[in-house]
Amino acid sequence: MGSRGVASYGAADSSPPAKKSMPTRFVQGFRDLLAKALDTVEPETGRRLGKCIGVYAFYDYDGEPLYVGQTTEDFATRVGRHLRGQRSDTIAYRILDPFEVAEIELYPLPAIPDELARDRRVRIDAIEYSAYVSAIRGSKYRAILNEKIPPRSPLVELPPSYRFGLVPEGMREDREHPDVRIARRAETLAR
Repeated sequence: MGSRGVASYGAADSSPPAKKSMPTRFVQGFRDLLAKALDTVEPETGRRLGKCIGVYAFYDYDGEPLYVGQTTEDFATRVGRHLRGQRSDTIAYRILDPFEVAEIELYPLPAIPDELARDRRVRIDAIEYSAYVSAIRGSKYRAILNEKIPPRSPLVELPPSYRFGLVPEGMREDREHPDVRIARRAETLAR
């Protein structure tokens, strides 16, 4: 029997399942937690974190820093690219495995309405470099996976940050087991 080019989805109407229902339970939970984090309202400005610009950091299951970056787009766009594997150098170069990210920390940059673009860039570079140095100092390995060091800048006091867990309840134990993590990393490197 030949194929007619239409996949069978097991339903009478043969319509494909909703894209949202296709990922695994873990991925659905991870995305839900990320969406809740980005929907959190930053009290100083009243804006949702997902609409803020600033610096972000990813942490693994042991609380070790994996990556520190900055965005002048907004957190929802940039962080989404990293964690969904969409056009992200860190994903493409196999530096960051999104499934190793257990927590995210966001440092929203306080907005100054008439701030010049150059001044904003200098400020965000200084916050990124300071967060990068702070993450390395807080790491038991004194290392981080960034593909490049952020622009060297004077160390500054970090703005208030917001840290969120991204691992769905009841799934952390399986995901953080060393055998699972080593196998995932070996598979990623093999690709």
